[in-house]
Order: sequence, then structure tokens, then C-alpha cells
Amino acid sequence: MNTQLADIALPQEVETNVEIFDVVGPSFVYAIASDSASIDELLNYADIIAERLADSSAEIKDIEIVPSNEFEISIQYDADALSDKGLQVNEVTSAIQSRLTTLPGGALQQENGSALGITVISSVASISDLTDITVNDVRLDEVATITRRPVEYDSTYFAGYIEDGEAISKEAVYLYVNKQSDGDVIRMDSDLAVVEEMLLDEEVLPQDITLVRVLDNAAYVQRQLEALVTNGIIGLILILVVLMLFINLRTGITVAAIIPLAFLGTLGILYAIGFSINTLTLFGLLLVLGILVDNAIVIAEGIVHELENGKAKMEAVHTAMRNLGPAVTAATLTTITVFIPFAFLGGVIGSFLKYIPYTIIIMLIMSYGLAITVTPLVSRFLMKEQTKEQRRARKLKKWQIITVLPAIIFLAQGGIDKLEDLYGNFSEAIQKRAWKKITLVMLSLGLIGGSVALYGVQLPFQQFPTDDGNTIEIKFEYPTGTSKQTKANAIANIMDDAITTPYFESYFIFEQNSVMMIMVEPEDRAEGNDIYVLQDIANERISDAAKDLLQSGIEVQAEAVGVGPPEADYDVIVELRGDVQYNLNRAASDLASYISEQDAVIKIDNSATSDLTESIVVEFDNEALQDNAIDPLVANSIINQVFGQRTVGTLAVQGDGISDDVVVEFNEDAKHSIDDIRDLIVGVNTSVFPPVEITLDDVAEINNVTGLETIKRLDEKRVITVQARVSNDGDADAITTLVKEYLTDEHLAEYSLDADNIVYGGATASQDENFNNLGVVFLLAILAVYLILIYQFNSYVQPGLILFTVPLALIGVFPALTWVGSSLDMISGLGIVALVGIVVNDAIVFVDYFNRLRKKHSTWKIEKIIVETGRARFKPILSTSITTIFGILPLTLNDPFWRGLGTSLIAGLTFSTLGTLIVFPILLSWNDTIMRGISRCWKFCKCKVIKKSA
Repeated sequence: MNTQLADIALPQEVETNVEIFDVVGPSFVYAIASDSASIDELLNYADIIAERLADSSAEIKDIEIVPSNEFEISIQYDADALSDKGLQVNEVTSAIQSRLTTLPGGALQQENGSALGITVISSVASISDLTDITVNDVRLDEVATITRRPVEYDSTYFAGYIEDGEAISKEAVYLYVNKQSDGDVIRMDSDLAVVEEMLLDEEVLPQDITLVRVLDNAAYVQRQLEALVTNGIIGLILILVVLMLFINLRTGITVAAIIPLAFLGTLGILYAIGFSINTLTLFGLLLVLGILVDNAIVIAEGIVHELENGKAKMEAVHTAMRNLGPAVTAATLTTITVFIPFAFLGGVIGSFLKYIPYTIIIMLIMSYGLAITVTPLVSRFLMKEQTKEQRRARKLKKWQIITVLPAIIFLAQGGIDKLEDLYGNFSEAIQKRAWKKITLVMLSLGLIGGSVALYGVQLPFQQFPTDDGNTIEIKFEYPTGTSKQTKANAIANIMDDAITTPYFESYFIFEQNSVMMIMVEPEDRAEGNDIYVLQDIANERISDAAKDLLQSGIEVQAEAVGVGPPEADYDVIVELRGDVQYNLNRAASDLASYISEQDAVIKIDNSATSDLTESIVVEFDNEALQDNAIDPLVANSIINQVFGQRTVGTLAVQGDGISDDVVVEFNEDAKHSIDDIRDLIVGVNTSVFPPVEITLDDVAEINNVTGLETIKRLDEKRVITVQARVSNDGDADAITTLVKEYLTDEHLAEYSLDADNIVYGGATASQDENFNNLGVVFLLAILAVYLILIYQFNSYVQPGLILFTVPLALIGVFPALTWVGSSLDMISGLGIVALVGIVVNDAIVFVDYFNRLRKKHSTWKIEKIIVETGRARFKPILSTSITTIFGILPLTLNDPFWRGLGTSLIAGLTFSTLGTLIVFPILLSWNDTIMRGISRCWKFCKCKVIKKSA
């Protein structure tokens, strides 16, 4: 892109550069801070430390020193001294430039015909040589101050940290340490710690200079990974317990055998495709932890079922695989299909979430492959040939009672058998009475409607769940044209108060417009001190300083940093695009005025006014220039030299071979006000006697003007942006709706605009777009699952009945989210969409067995087939649901960020399981009755037609 820009014929004064901006930011930030050392000294040490750190780890991409460690040699003219010595700035600058310039001196022709190039080397080799330059017997140091300074000399940075138990703030230089895209931040942390220890032992830094980490992402990642691993281990133990209690010990071991193989295979594939083990991939592994054994449970239970019917091992394995293979394949495909759209979500949200669906899809494919290969193989060796009656007649042996665990498993299995019998009797009682069927179905429909109406519509919408974090961002909004020094002073004033916030740990400046304040981790803070409470305390502490800055147009606000990708600073953003700036200005002013009238709006920004900056326009009078014999080019050059900065050469003074630019400029005393410009001498009129010095005011009109610093364009049209921030208890969606209603076609026509000239953005628009995408994913999931089921069952009706388990799941989802204080966001939404692929699995296996049983026993009544199907599928349905619930339960209880997703899955799966076992069989029996009735009517009508034609 930079190459393409270079081909565009832009004016010389227009600078362009395209860079890749990393929204993630640095992994570590070091501050080199001191009360006494100069910025030059700090930068010199920064070079040494950055080199040592960069060599320590292959995980490091680069280390950025802020402010830049580039230096320049500044020659600041004293206007009064030049005047006293009778020197013109042009002749002094020319003298300096001539001494710094290395020029070709031609070539010396030798007798042998070859030529030797001649180079005239600059006679200036040090700053002292610069001071010795003379012009009309006046030394340069008599009319100028010469110093070596950082290029960003007008930038001042501060860092905050805890020293001896006290929060302090000092001037500092930063080292931003960025990791490789596939780098390991924990390994990087370990490597850096070794270098830190060496620097301390070698006393590289003097006593008055401190090296401190003010940002450490490794600690956060380590805590997250440890929490996820701990929750995963607990979930795995719970799953194994369920397998042992719901199934016999041999079958439990058979099912559990695929778990380590599935994990190892998935990790290998993730590594092969370039994915790292991070919080999102690890969460994907934990989310599917309870699901990955579902296929193995169904197959293992199927083999046990065949064994209990008297079949031998080999026959039982073959029969179970033949009967259950298609159903297991369909169930796996439906689950995978649901997650595929998530892998292709666009934008920042898609980039953030993509690791979860990729991990889940790989894990499901791996578990499916293992379930249809390893599970049957292990079953041949571990399963025991015994009928259902033999198993139930088995008695506890003495050693089983003594060792306890076998006794617990035996009793648990007996309890499950009794529960299975109770369910069979309950199902039989339901199937015998039509009014019971109608009552249960109507109750289910009522619960679905009540869940949506009473809870679903009441849930708050937000991008990501609210979570207690450890970062507060102090945001600064400066008027256009604010100098770097003014920004530095503002930050220093605010942060002196901000560091008194309880649980403060450190702060660092990011992009000079925000300060990231790191607080103690949530688990180490007393109850009632979440990050939002600390945010309010921080705003209270900085309020006095913020009010003082507001008088200068600088706005300051402390905001807790949420989880997930960064969001827009403004809730409502409206872009007005057009060709005529005047019309855009009027439309923007009108819209800003309308929005500001809304009670919920706490801040308005109109770029047509906020981007205005003051400047000075010098307009030469051609007649005055001629009368005073002043060359406009010379006058312009003098103005530029006084109020600008000019590079006149380079000079290497450090002995490292690196040259510093030599720049000349006037000191600040010469350019304080517009009067300094008016009094600027731009030449001498020698056409009169005595000669008269001519000021700029004699030959030009000089005025203060206000205008746009830059003109923004998009798609070749000028753009003005009106932005609004809404209060915490305000409704940003309502404001957006009001704006859209206000900007009617008729209203826009007043400014020669139409609807195509308006683009909506901001946090609200982004949230709406993401939820629309989530809705599309949900519908695509439903459609894809339906199509797969049509192919599987060769029916249009049965797949529709299976999908009824999805609204049954919603009975529990919305109330549960409300009860745990969660919201409807992208994370809980992921759980709701995932339910589509998970809850249908039990119904798929139920219908598959029902169809086979009906085909095998065509003379049985439909009610008996339903009851026997329920008895046969009760244990696999219950065990697969409970393993899935237990797999996600620890994370749901312990991690607020994932609580909404876990709650959606647990509540949805609980109610869908009950629905599959109770309500779904009713629908299946009604469908069978209706279809048989239609078939009889069709046959009857067909016979009538045949008789008539006969």
C-alpha cells in the first residue's frame, strides 16, 4: 500500500505512511524512572536494557523505546543577539550549513589513466567545533544556544508504581515489549525475568534510576490458564464420576479411554495449524469436554443393551455399530454444523471468537473418530457378557463392601435402574391418557412463551459480559492542536491524584491520550471493591484536577476496561458524507443540537467544530513588496526560519558512528505572539537613504483564522462526524432510533443530502451488527441441522419434531440468565446457538431407536413402542446430558466471564433433556397417529377412485 501511495502525485508537503497497528498492544511494559536523571541519561540506559531484553527470548517481536531514543543537535538563535551583532539569520544558517556539508571535490587524473575521487570532509566533528563557527568575527555561541537533545524533546512521560509500600509517580522512559504473533507470553516472562535478575546483579543501573514492570500480561494469562485448567480437572473428575455411577465400571473405563486420546489429537492439530494454547482455545477444550464422550456413551450403552439382550460380544458390537452408527454420525454433524458459522464471523468479534469454534470442531471430529473405532475395540475386551436380569440379580461381594467404591457404584447403578423403571411407568401412564398428553404439551408451550415474554425481553443487551477486571483507563480528550508538553503536564497533574486510588499497582501512558492504570487482582481485593467501584473512586480522586483542566478544554474520565475486543468510545456515531462542506457543517450543527436535547446524552462531539484549530495567515501585498524591494521568497524563508525548524546537516558526536540531525530554529522568546510575527524584519529597503528595515507588517496582512486542520474524506466524499456518549442508565438504541427518525429524506434534502449520505456507527451500531450476525448464525444453525436430519431420517416431519427440543431448552435459558445476573451478550449468545447442535442429539438417538423398533415390531401399538424406546434410551440420554452439564459446571460457577455461556448450556440442556424424555415422545406418538390416519385416508380415497373407474 505504501508503494501505491508513492505512485500518487500528492503535494510534497503531504506525508503518507501505512503501518500495521496492533490492537492487542504490548505484552510487557517496563519503565526506567528517576527523580534526578535527565531524559538523555534514561534514554541511554534504555538502549542498553532494550538490547539485553531483546536478546533474551525468541518470543519477542520487538521492543519500542518511548519517547524515541533518537537525538538531534539543536541550534536556537537569539533574535536580540542577532540584531545586536548586526547579523542576518540567512547568513548564519548558510555558514553553519557550509561547515557541515560533505562535498565532492572532483577527481584527480593519474598518469596511468585512472581517476581518484576527491571528497571534501566537513571540518566540524563535535559540538565544540560548532561553537567555533564565526560569521563576521562573531562566534556562533554568542548568538545561539547549542544543545544535544532527544528528537521528542517536548514529550514528557511519567510512570507510576509501588515503591516501599507507597504509590509514586516519576518521569520515565518506556520499553514496550511486543511478542511474536505465535509467541508464548509465559515463556517470554521467564526469559525476561532472568535478564532482570542479571541487570540487578551487575548493577547496570545507578541507585537513582529504577527499572520496573508497569504492565505484565503474563501474570494475567497465567492466572487465566491456571483457573481454566483447574476447572477442567474438576469437570473431568465429575464426568468420570458420572460415568462410573450411571454406567458400570467396565463401560465407564471404555468411554473414558477416548478422553486423553481426543485431547492429545486436538492439541496436535491445533499446533499443526498454528494455534497456540490460550484462554480461548483452552475454553473451547473445556466447553466440549462433556460433549466429547457423548458419542462413546451412546455406542457403549448400545453395546451393553445388546449384551443385556443375550448377544455375544462380537455380535453385540457389530449390531450396536450398525444400528447406532448413522445416528451418531448425524448427531456429530449437527453439533459441528452449529459452530461452523462462528468460525467465519467477520470483524474484530470474529477474530476474537474464532479460536473457540475451531477448537470445538476439531475436538468433535476427533472424538467421533475415536468413538467409532476405539470404543468398539475396547468394548470387546472389557465388556462383560450378561443379561439385564443377571446384572440386576448380582449381589455385592464382601471385598466390594470393604473397598467401598465398588459398593457405591453398585448402589448408584441400582438407583439408576429404579429411576429407569419409574420413568418407564410414568411414560406408560402418560401414553394411556390423551388429556395428560394435551396438558403436558400445553404446559410446555406456556412455559416457552412465559420464558421469552417474562425473562427474554427483560435481559440487558451488551457486547460482552461485565466482569471484574484489573485495569482502569484514564482517557484524555484534548482540543485540536494541543502541544505534547501541555498533554504531559495534564497527565502529570491527573495521575498524582489517580495513584491514591485504593489497590493501585502501576500505570503507564499509552499513545499520550490514555493512561492504563493497573489495579490489584480481583481475588486479592476486599469484597465490595470491584473494578467499577474503583473506577468511581478514581473519578472522585481526580475530579478537582479534571475541573481545572476542563477550563483549558481538556476532558478527563476514568473508565474500567472491560473484557473482549475494544469498543468505540462513543455510543452513537453518525457520519455525514457529501461534496459541499458548507451543507455538511449546517447538517452536523443541526443534528448535534437535536441530540444534545436528549436527557440521556452526556457528551456531544461535532467534528465540524471540535476539529477546528486556530492558525495565522500571512497574505503578502504585492505592491508593498515592490515598493520596499522585498523578495517574497526571501521573506517567506525568514518566516519559516523564525517559526519553523530546518535541518541543515548531520553530525556524529557520540563515537558510535550514528549521526544526529543538526536543526536550526529561533528560541521561544522570538515567537510568543502575533506581534512577534508583525515585528519580524524580512529585509532592508536600500532604495532610500538611510536604508530602512522592513517588517513583515509593512508588506503583508496578518490575521488569526480558525479552520479545519484536516479535511476528512471517505469514498471521495467529505466527512463530518457527530458523536454522542450516553449515560450508564440511558438507552443508546433509543437515541439511535430518534436520530434515524429525525433524519428523514425531507429533512436531509434541506442540506442537499439523502439517506445514502448517512452512515451509523459507534458502540451501539457495533453491538446491533454483532447481534444481527448472531441471529443469522442461529437461523443458519437451525436450517443446517434441519437439512442434515432430513437426509438422515428421509422425512420432513420428524426433523421438525426434533428441532422442537430447541424452544424447550429456552424454557430454562432466559430465567436462568436472569437469576444469575447475566446479560444477553456475545458469550451467552454463543451458548444459546450451541444448544441448537447439542440438545437435538438426544432426540436424534430417540427417533432412530423408535424407527428401528417400529419397523421390527410393526404389530405393536404406538404407545408401547414409545414406552420401550424411552426405557432403552433413558440411561444414555440422562448420562450424556449430565456429563455435558458437569463438564461446564465448574467454569460456570468460578468464572464470571463464561458464566452466561455455561448457564445457557446447563439450563437449556436440563429442560431439553426433560422435554426429550417427556414431551417429545408425545409429539412423536401424535405424529405417528396423524401420519397413519393420513395414510388410511389416502388408501381409502385411492380405493374409491379405482372402484369408480371400474
